[in-house]
Amino acid sequence: MLKDYALNYFILNGKILEVSTLVSDKFDLKSKKIYEVIRIANSNPIFLVEHLQRLKKSLELENEKVNISIELLQEYIEKLIKVNNIINNNIKIILFISNGKVETLMYPLKSKYPESDLYQNGVKVSFIDEKRHNPNAKVLKSEYKKNVNSKLKLSGSYELLLVDEFGMLSEGSRSNLFFIKDDKVITAKSEKVLMGITRMKIIETLNKLNIEVIEKDIHKNEVVSFDGAFLSGTSINALPICKIEKNEIKTCDSNVYKQLNEKFNKKWR
Repeated sequence: MLKDYALNYFILNGKILEVSTLVSDKFDLKSKKIYEVIRIANSNPIFLVEHLQRLKKSLELENEKVNISIELLQEYIEKLIKVNNIINNNIKIILFISNGKVETLMYPLKSKYPESDLYQNGVKVSFIDEKRHNPNAKVLKSEYKKNVNSKLKLSGSYELLLVDEFGMLSEGSRSNLFFIKDDKVITAKSEKVLMGITRMKIIETLNKLNIEVIEKDIHKNEVVSFDGAFLSGTSINALPICKIEKNEIKTCDSNVYKQLNEKFNKKWR
């Protein structure tokens, strides 16, 4: 879990420490772990307030009655950016919660962003029979991550789409999911997915473009009927899908996606 760090320094409970000292046994690994990933672009955290508000919301959804200060977290993030001289990179915040106490860890993540050709050509995705418990809360689950990584490696896909016991699609394993049909955008109901910050900002952009967004249940058998599909997330923005399992889908030819790419992706890439 703590092998994904990068750069030179991390912050633990407000104290700056060298990354070489960041080891698992500093923490009670049996504790609950609530987390958030924030993108830093040009040394500025993107959608910072929204990410920190979601962190607090995750605590509420998990019934954890611990106090965290948004202002203090913002201060820690500024320190982390400055001490590591972060220009473009993601950072991770983990709250370790045990017996009503919380430890706050922040560190720069090993970050990889899609190459520009993927926004022009799209990515392949596959299905996985998996669903999140309490999807609105961002909680680290090692077994879930292990299953996803194993299937990703076997499938050779960029991302996996979660399929529940009824064959319904909700989201990607680490992203939100949208479909395009008849110049409208379709996505799963908000209560059934992680309320991604990028997802929220994309919906706001689509509304400004006067493109209708419909939230509904989506069966995996419906994918052959859609005109396009795309993923959203902190590192990927709105990333087009070109193939779902064996079904090719021409997202990059979609006028809806072209508008979104112009208005959203080019602003934040």
